[in-house]
Amino acid sequence: MDMPPTRYRVVEKGRRLIVIDRLRGERVESRIVDSLERRSPRRVETRDRPAPAPAPTRARRAESRRSTGSGAETASGMVLSTQRWFDDRGPRRIRVDSDGEGKLAIAAVGAALVAVLIIVLLIATGWIVLPILVFVAFQSGPRKALRSRITDWLTGLGEELD
Repeated sequence: MDMPPTRYRVVEKGRRLIVIDRLRGERVESRIVDSLERRSPRRVETRDRPAPAPAPTRARRAESRRSTGSGAETASGMVLSTQRWFDDRGPRRIRVDSDGEGKLAIAAVGAALVAVLIIVLLIATGWIVLPILVFVAFQSGPRKALRSRITDWLTGLGEELD
Protein backbone atom coordinates (compact mmCIF):
# COMPACT_ATOMS: atom_id res chain seq x y z
CA MET A 1 0.00 0.00 0.00
CA ASP A 2 1.45 3.35 -1.04
CA MET A 3 1.17 6.55 0.87
CA PRO A 4 -1.13 9.21 -0.55
CA PRO A 5 0.51 12.18 -2.28
CA THR A 6 1.44 15.10 -0.08
CA ARG A 7 -0.66 18.23 -0.03
CA TYR A 8 2.26 20.52 -0.88
CA ARG A 9 4.62 20.51 -3.84
CA VAL A 10 7.88 22.45 -4.16
CA VAL A 11 8.94 23.81 -7.55
CA GLU A 12 11.81 26.02 -8.64
CA LYS A 13 11.06 29.23 -10.53
CA GLY A 14 13.80 31.70 -11.31
CA ARG A 15 16.30 30.14 -8.90
CA ARG A 16 13.73 30.34 -6.07
CA LEU A 17 11.83 27.56 -4.40
CA ILE A 18 8.07 28.04 -4.35
CA VAL A 19 5.58 25.94 -2.35
CA ILE A 20 2.32 25.10 -4.13
CA ASP A 21 -0.79 23.83 -2.34
CA ARG A 22 -2.22 20.96 -4.42
CA LEU A 23 -5.75 21.25 -2.97
CA ARG A 24 -6.14 24.93 -3.75
CA GLY A 25 -3.87 24.86 -6.78
CA GLU A 26 -2.05 28.07 -5.90
CA ARG A 27 1.13 29.31 -4.29
CA VAL A 28 1.32 29.21 -0.49
CA GLU A 29 1.93 32.67 0.89
CA SER A 30 4.36 32.91 3.77
CA ARG A 31 4.38 36.03 5.89
CA ILE A 32 8.01 35.48 6.87
CA VAL A 33 9.31 35.10 3.32
CA ASP A 34 7.19 37.99 2.03
CA SER A 35 8.38 40.32 4.81
CA LEU A 36 11.99 39.39 4.09
CA GLU A 37 11.50 40.09 0.38
CA ARG A 38 10.04 43.53 1.13
CA ARG A 39 12.70 44.41 3.69
CA SER A 40 15.85 43.42 1.82
CA PRO A 41 16.63 44.75 -1.65
CA ARG A 42 16.98 42.18 -4.40
CA ARG A 43 20.60 41.10 -4.79
CA VAL A 44 22.10 41.61 -8.18
CA GLU A 45 24.94 39.25 -8.96
CA THR A 46 27.77 40.77 -10.92
CA ARG A 47 30.36 38.30 -12.08
CA ASP A 48 32.70 40.92 -13.54
CA ARG A 49 33.35 42.61 -10.18
CA PRO A 50 36.07 40.85 -8.12
CA ALA A 51 35.32 39.79 -4.56
CA PRO A 52 36.85 42.00 -1.86
CA ALA A 53 40.11 40.76 -0.44
CA PRO A 54 39.88 39.32 3.08
CA ALA A 55 41.58 41.12 5.92
CA PRO A 56 45.02 39.84 6.86
CA THR A 57 44.91 36.94 9.32
CA ARG A 58 47.46 38.39 11.72
CA ALA A 59 45.51 41.65 11.98
CA ARG A 60 42.29 39.73 12.71
CA ARG A 61 43.99 37.68 15.45
CA ALA A 62 45.48 40.79 17.06
CA GLU A 63 42.10 42.54 16.93
CA SER A 64 40.34 39.59 18.55
CA ARG A 65 42.99 39.48 21.29
CA ARG A 66 42.54 43.20 21.88
CA SER A 67 38.79 42.80 22.19
CA THR A 68 38.99 39.89 24.66
CA GLY A 69 41.76 41.49 26.67
CA SER A 70 43.56 38.23 27.33
CA GLY A 71 46.84 38.89 25.55
CA ALA A 72 46.92 41.76 23.11
CA GLU A 73 50.03 42.49 21.12
CA THR A 74 51.38 45.99 20.97
CA ALA A 75 54.29 47.44 19.03
CA SER A 76 56.59 46.70 21.95
CA GLY A 77 55.41 43.13 22.69
CA MET A 78 52.62 41.20 24.34
CA VAL A 79 50.31 42.68 26.97
CA LEU A 80 48.93 40.27 29.59
CA SER A 81 45.75 41.15 31.51
CA THR A 82 45.41 39.59 34.96
CA GLN A 83 42.40 39.07 37.20
CA ARG A 84 41.91 39.22 40.96
CA TRP A 85 41.21 35.48 41.42
CA PHE A 86 44.81 34.53 40.56
CA ASP A 87 46.72 37.81 41.06
CA ASP A 88 46.81 39.68 44.40
CA ARG A 89 47.53 42.95 42.61
CA GLY A 90 44.99 42.32 39.80
CA PRO A 91 43.33 43.38 37.70
CA ARG A 92 46.31 44.86 35.96
CA ARG A 93 48.04 44.86 32.57
CA ILE A 94 51.63 43.73 32.18
CA ARG A 95 53.79 44.37 29.13
CA VAL A 96 55.66 41.09 28.72
CA ASP A 97 59.27 41.32 27.58
CA SER A 98 61.08 38.66 25.53
CA ASP A 99 62.29 36.76 28.62
CA GLY A 100 58.76 36.82 30.00
CA GLU A 101 57.36 35.32 26.79
CA GLY A 102 59.70 32.35 27.24
CA LYS A 103 58.60 32.00 30.86
CA LEU A 104 54.94 32.08 29.75
CA ALA A 105 55.56 29.33 27.20
CA ILE A 106 57.26 27.13 29.79
CA ALA A 107 54.43 27.79 32.26
CA ALA A 108 51.80 26.80 29.65
CA VAL A 109 53.59 23.51 29.01
CA GLY A 110 53.96 22.94 32.75
CA ALA A 111 50.25 23.63 33.37
CA ALA A 112 49.31 21.18 30.62
CA LEU A 113 51.56 18.51 32.13
CA VAL A 114 50.10 19.06 35.61
CA ALA A 115 46.56 18.78 34.20
CA VAL A 116 47.45 15.51 32.44
CA LEU A 117 49.08 14.22 35.63
CA ILE A 118 45.97 15.00 37.69
CA ILE A 119 43.72 13.31 35.12
CA VAL A 120 45.94 10.20 35.05
CA LEU A 121 46.01 10.18 38.86
CA LEU A 122 42.23 10.40 39.05
CA ILE A 123 41.77 7.59 36.53
CA ALA A 124 44.42 5.35 38.12
CA THR A 125 43.10 5.70 41.67
CA GLY A 126 39.43 5.37 40.78
CA TRP A 127 38.53 8.94 41.78
CA ILE A 128 39.58 8.37 45.41
CA VAL A 129 41.99 11.31 45.23
CA LEU A 130 39.29 13.77 44.04
CA PRO A 131 37.94 14.66 47.52
CA ILE A 132 41.49 15.26 48.72
CA LEU A 133 42.23 17.58 45.78
CA VAL A 134 38.97 19.48 46.35
CA PHE A 135 39.72 19.78 50.07
CA VAL A 136 43.21 21.16 49.41
CA ALA A 137 41.95 23.52 46.69
CA PHE A 138 39.37 25.13 48.97
CA GLN A 139 41.71 25.69 51.92
CA SER A 140 42.57 29.36 52.28
CA GLY A 141 46.21 28.82 53.33
CA PRO A 142 47.51 26.97 50.24
CA ARG A 143 45.37 29.11 47.96
CA LYS A 144 46.76 32.38 49.38
CA ALA A 145 50.33 31.09 49.21
CA LEU A 146 49.88 29.99 45.60
CA ARG A 147 48.27 33.30 44.65
CA SER A 148 51.11 35.32 46.20
CA ARG A 149 53.69 33.19 44.34
CA ILE A 150 51.78 33.71 41.09
CA THR A 151 51.69 37.48 41.75
CA ASP A 152 55.46 37.58 42.25
CA TRP A 153 56.00 35.48 39.12
CA LEU A 154 53.70 37.73 37.04
CA THR A 155 55.53 40.83 38.28
CA GLY A 156 58.80 39.34 37.00
CA LEU A 157 57.39 38.91 33.47
CA GLY A 158 57.71 42.57 32.53
CA GLU A 159 56.61 46.08 33.39
CA GLU A 160 53.16 47.02 34.63
CA LEU A 161 51.07 49.37 32.46
CA ASP A 162 48.73 52.13 33.67
